[in-house]
Amino acid sequence: MNVIKKIIILSSFFSILSLYLLGVNLPANMISYSESSNNISNSTTVISDQNFEKSLSIEKTDEEIKELPDIKQKLSQLIKNKSNLVYLLADIIEGRLNEVINVLQVTSLDDSLRSVKYLSNVTEKDMGIPEYFENSKREIAENILLEHPDFGSIFFVLPNGDIYLGEPYLNQKQLPRLNYADRDWYKGISKLKNITITGTLNDIESYKMYKGITDVKDITSYSYYVSDVFLSASIHVPATGIAVPIFSNHENKPEQIIGYWVGILNLDKIQQNLNRLTLDKSDRIIIFDHNAASIVDTWDFNSNSTKQLKSFKNIESVKRALDGKSGAVIETLNGVRVLSVYEPIKAGSHNWGIVYHENLGNIYY
Repeated sequence: MNVIKKIIILSSFFSILSLYLLGVNLPANMISYSESSNNISNSTTVISDQNFEKSLSIEKTDEEIKELPDIKQKLSQLIKNKSNLVYLLADIIEGRLNEVINVLQVTSLDDSLRSVKYLSNVTEKDMGIPEYFENSKREIAENILLEHPDFGSIFFVLPNGDIYLGEPYLNQKQLPRLNYADRDWYKGISKLKNITITGTLNDIESYKMYKGITDVKDITSYSYYVSDVFLSASIHVPATGIAVPIFSNHENKPEQIIGYWVGILNLDKIQQNLNRLTLDKSDRIIIFDHNAASIVDTWDFNSNSTKQLKSFKNIESVKRALDGKSGAVIETLNGVRVLSVYEPIKAGSHNWGIVYHENLGNIYY
């Protein structure tokens, strides 16, 4: 997202939404419709706009669109309104992700985290070490949870994927197993296993090695991993794991990874916030991870916590958002013609996405 767009972003989620709901017009330059494609299915109409204020071109139009003289004007205004909202929601979610990532990165450098004293006390009885061991580490985790309630749990995970400790402790103790090396957050962050913290990153793409970090600002954005969405074993709701490496602090020795600082981010809170929006019953907002798995679906009025995660991988607008594109398409979903406005969400090395589906019945008929 470019700098010009970010200038108009307000500091509060609900203050932004209130402007939208009150009908306050936001700058037209927030809107971008610049994509095109030669491979469009018969059920998808691509909308492009090089100069939205002067023209609205529809590359593949249905006869119903051609026959209605005011459809372009109605569609133009509808796309403007929904694109403003979708962009703002995407930017807010990106901002939240970046904030919690920074918290984990900075706290991972605390000296009290950079050694492990009780490896022999890790048991399946406690699913880690006992409650009153490593109090300084637990205190850091508790403070993160207090100040950043989007986190459901914080874990110190050993290099082999075993849990060393977690907060809240009850979330640690009730885990169904000790090892989580099968989780996407572990597989992603463990690719950094050969990196040392002795410098700046020379080759970002291949994750080679650091050579002398002396300040938190020098930490590269590639020193963390944002996982896919899963139903969390610790907080029992849709979640994503954000993991950063923890390095040893042995004097006169190369600093090596001794574990991972993992935050389990409660994504159900996004659903709860969006449920406060006033949407037409036929309208729908979906947010999804890089595998097109459901994070939020406003058609699910209740919590997702007891449901299986849905997949949106066959929806054209979802595919476009995951390709990093912003725009709008008209597509048919479950036999209903809808306008789909979409925006990517940057989540670490992945693209997530958001789509607003609006039933076009009120325009066409």
